[in-house]
Amino acid sequence: MATVSSSSFDVQSLASQYVQADRAKMDSYFSSQQTYYKNRLSAYNAISTQLTAFQDAVSKLSGSDAFKDYGVTQSDDSYASITADSNAVEGQYQLHVSQLASADQYALDFASETSTVGNSGTLTLALGSDSFSIDMSKLPAGATVADLRNAINGASDNTGIKASLVRTGTSVKLMLTSEKTGADNAMSISTDGDPALGGLDTAIAGKSQLSKAQDAIVQLGADQSLTINSDSNTLDNVIDGLTIDLKKVQTDPSETITFSVGRDMDATKKDLNSFIDAYNTLIDTIKKYTTAADGQSPTLSGDSTSRMLQGQVRTLLNGADLSSMGIKSDRYGKLSLDEDKLGDYLEANPSGLNQVLGNKDGLMDKLDTMLDSYVNGSDSVFKTTISSTQANLDRLGDRMDAFDLQMQQQYNRYVSQFTQMQTIVSQMQQTSGLFG
Repeated sequence: MATVSSSSFDVQSLASQYVQADRAKMDSYFSSQQTYYKNRLSAYNAISTQLTAFQDAVSKLSGSDAFKDYGVTQSDDSYASITADSNAVEGQYQLHVSQLASADQYALDFASETSTVGNSGTLTLALGSDSFSIDMSKLPAGATVADLRNAINGASDNTGIKASLVRTGTSVKLMLTSEKTGADNAMSISTDGDPALGGLDTAIAGKSQLSKAQDAIVQLGADQSLTINSDSNTLDNVIDGLTIDLKKVQTDPSETITFSVGRDMDATKKDLNSFIDAYNTLIDTIKKYTTAADGQSPTLSGDSTSRMLQGQVRTLLNGADLSSMGIKSDRYGKLSLDEDKLGDYLEANPSGLNQVLGNKDGLMDKLDTMLDSYVNGSDSVFKTTISSTQANLDRLGDRMDAFDLQMQQQYNRYVSQFTQMQTIVSQMQQTSGLFG
């Protein structure tokens, strides 16, 4: 009797093949669209990042003092450190440091840090006309010199006197140090004469002065004819726009520090080159995403945002006659700095950079305002464009998820249909076997 072999096939594999065939066209479409939006989103973010960096460079040069960089050249910086700000005036000066400002410091002698100081009466400490008092009755019973130190440092109305203990091995010194320099801040120490303060009064009477309150004294001019007194070793604006930090005394009365104030060309060049570098990087970034390469269409093909931005920036730059200042543009639109030409321009126009670039309504101010509309605020051009592109990508993702669900349902239908088919075939084979 003839027999018919059982026939079977892999239902899941066959269903998967059918589903892959059904979805191939849409998968290709979704993949290309997803790549399109992701690439554009990446491009917009890259340009926006460089645009923000460019605006930072622009903002630093926007303002009437942006290009007033002055430097100081001095013959010796061991006696004083001199710096200039935008209010400085070009010129040459001579200075002699006769005396540094210092603060009062006293040491009061006690046998040990547990020496008692009394629990009644008043201790008064003063710096010039400013004073504060310690009510000794508020100290702990049997108050020691350590308790007094704590009371002085913790006084809410302390006028600037710090107390500390110095242990010499044979005694303890209560150090009273003024935080304020200058002759007008001389320290005074006294009590109200309460008998309980005998030990403290003795220490005050025998105090030793370790440092004296005095003013800084400097003389200006080659003949040192102009004397300046200061309660601080930092002389601010004694000379317009200059800060002079005194370091040590010149022991030779005839010795002077010679220093000159002039434009800091290194700082000016650095500022302009930072602006140029940021602009060139922005141009390179825009070009990267808007120019075809290797036969491929540019990432931002058909995009008007970057083209409009580049056009507006170039219009502003072209209106400022940058070439006369030494800022050149090549045939690719990239900028560079001719330092010699910049130097010649500044020699003929000392305030030219501020007038053309830095002042209100100057180039940098106009650029800053224009760039604001592209990167600052939720409704700025690039934030709106990035948000719109991300929304398109999100919607595409939703469509892809819905399509995946649809294809899963299609797969389930195929599995069900093929399973039924396999059952029918098997039953037919069994039936035909009865007649074999």
